[in-house]
Amino acid sequence: CITKDGSLYAWGENGEGRLLLDGSGSPLGDGTTEVRYTPVKIMDNVVQVSFGYKHSACITKDGKLYTWGNNDYGELGIGTADEDTHPTPTQVIIPKDDTTASKTAGKTISRMLNASMGDEREPLFSGLTANETYNLYALQDKDAGLTADNVLYIAQQTADEDGCIDFDYVLKNRAEGGTWLAVPMGRTDISSAEAALDDLEYSGEEQFVSPVVTLNGETLTEGIDYYIEGDYSAMLPGTYSLTIRGMGIYAGQLTVGYKVTGEVPDEVTTDDETDVVPTDSEEEQPAETPPEEVPDETEKTVLIGDVNGDGIVNVTDISKAAAHVKGIKALSEEEFARADVDKDDAVKVTDISKIAAHIKGIRSLT
Repeated sequence: CITKDGSLYAWGENGEGRLLLDGSGSPLGDGTTEVRYTPVKIMDNVVQVSFGYKHSACITKDGKLYTWGNNDYGELGIGTADEDTHPTPTQVIIPKDDTTASKTAGKTISRMLNASMGDEREPLFSGLTANETYNLYALQDKDAGLTADNVLYIAQQTADEDGCIDFDYVLKNRAEGGTWLAVPMGRTDISSAEAALDDLEYSGEEQFVSPVVTLNGETLTEGIDYYIEGDYSAMLPGTYSLTIRGMGIYAGQLTVGYKVTGEVPDEVTTDDETDVVPTDSEEEQPAETPPEEVPDETEKTVLIGDVNGDGIVNVTDISKAAAHVKGIKALSEEEFARADVDKDDAVKVTDISKIAAHIKGIRSLT
């Protein structure tokens, strides 16, 4: 149910993330699969909700569409089809309408709303990609978004072998004019996108990069349309690269490189470091050879800086230590011991800097 203030509540059996009503499955959306004997709050600012067979959808006051539940056939509209249960509402990203009504595969198709129910009418949509699944929206005003008053009908249909979709429907309100949108569920390949990434100037501190990714003239959003892997941060001069991977309605990947320019200044001698000139007697005396230590075979050798324990100190070790410092992913006890270069029982930027200096050949860790 939806309260006057827009709060969405649900309750009942919640097996596999769905609430069962009258023998048909419909998701609860509280992020769990627990039976709820009393109402639990799902979302705020909701103006309309619809319960389908094992999946649900709602529209918020700002016109955003959210879905949750089973996604075996792509019914959630999130760009994928999988056997996982999605117990938490996920925003559905609606591609911008192509006002030219292009019939090219992968484009959103629009046509005038026709509420006629006669047997002789034309197919509702034609010229679509054969056997492609589409989300269909009947809107009073195509520029007003998915608001409660503007959405007249929502459905999901698959085009036939002739690229047509036609079905019986009843609009929420009788419309004068209006527009149908057919949004394809196929994911767009991101590999042809353009990624703008500026080079960095050495500053002595770790710096993070954020590429500007555009595809077909549209700027994509990190965390919604793509995520990045690889050298998303750098400190020392050199050449780096990162991989941009599509997500949501986008698939595929592309790699882009950047440089850190400048020079690392020579190390500055501290006040407590004093040059000592040996006396003649000291020069004449041969250096004592320390007794050879017999390694304890019971102790496991720890290679300082080799965070992932693969026997090599490289950029991967920097990435793992950086993720720990930024709170993204904590290191295990063994990884922590190898990353703690300073041996001060803490893994911080100083340790990362020393690992990086070792990799660049500036200063060895041993």
